[in-house]
Amino acid sequence: MKPHTLFLILGILLLGVFSCEQPEGAPETSAFSLSLMPPAGEVVPGDNTVLPQLVYHLFIFRSETSTPSSNDGSDYIFWERTEEKGLDLEEIQNYTLSIPAEYTDRFYLLLLHATPKQKPESVVLSGEGMTFTDSEISMVRESDNSYIPLSKDNYYAIQALTPEDITQGKTSIEFKLKRAVGELVFDVMKCDEKGNPIDIDAECSSTLDRVFQIDMEVSGVTPKVSLTNETKKPERIDICFSKTVTLKEDTYFPVFESNKGIIELLNDAPLDIDNKAVNGATRICGPYLFSKITLDNPETGVAEIEEGVKAVLKFSYYDTTPFPPGSYNTQKLTLSLTIVKDHYTVTNIRLRNNRIIDLSVSGNYGIDWKWD
Repeated sequence: MKPHTLFLILGILLLGVFSCEQPEGAPETSAFSLSLMPPAGEVVPGDNTVLPQLVYHLFIFRSETSTPSSNDGSDYIFWERTEEKGLDLEEIQNYTLSIPAEYTDRFYLLLLHATPKQKPESVVLSGEGMTFTDSEISMVRESDNSYIPLSKDNYYAIQALTPEDITQGKTSIEFKLKRAVGELVFDVMKCDEKGNPIDIDAECSSTLDRVFQIDMEVSGVTPKVSLTNETKKPERIDICFSKTVTLKEDTYFPVFESNKGIIELLNDAPLDIDNKAVNGATRICGPYLFSKITLDNPETGVAEIEEGVKAVLKFSYYDTTPFPPGSYNTQKLTLSLTIVKDHYTVTNIRLRNNRIIDLSVSGNYGIDWKWD
């Protein structure tokens, strides 16, 4: 799947906007209800969707004139928004957008933002006097000024409303939510001399055997992102965290059912070579981040790598021979990466050995990444 910028659909939406002629005989007041579609794959067994778990904010931008001249949102000024505390699912579904008669000849951009209700993780930065292009989605700060980590459940949707929609009696606006974030993940696999994934040896269970802690330092992270991908020299921060891996006491193999969201087996997941899964391959689950702003096509490479996201992974593991109580070593890998929204950023760590810990003995590895 090819990457795309945060609001790539904006240009497509506005193509239709500018083809509309100014209507005649617009109604005195036009009212629109809202309908929401969940993100693809977000239907939860026993529940309708993830939608009830979110809090919603609607931002409405209006063209300054009846003939906006640009298709990038710069002619659209903040007009109004729903209340600052946000709306729950029932409230947003019962919300009615009313267009005053004197403004039915204008064009509108509607931005719907959603984030976890229990503890919001992202917020739209926009308000009086700001254009659509001025507005941003930002991570939320804690009381100590640190940022709340992002989960996958940060979404957006954008719709255009035209004078033609108003005069033709349109009464409902549908929003299809998409994630505003991408997840950083690392696939660790044994490979042959040509880099093709192969099964690990039978005496091992996975490429992460004996690893009991993974420390991750991610630098160059953007805590806010422009709605139109125009942010220059964005703020960048560092994120550091540790993941503890549960191991079996007798074999020091990972207990994967106890490590959900930390590491996963890839036995049933397709890898990038002929869609063939291999025994022992593992995935390390990293953070959810906003998409990188300055790179539209990662396949062309990063012109200035320091502008990308860098990750340092440190593996703490129990040494194999001998094994006195409390004895362990560490292994560190440094990677340069880029994030795309609504995608996995998959970085393949290709080992010539069975396990990541074998790199410290006689092994070597290769790094490449792809968009999944």
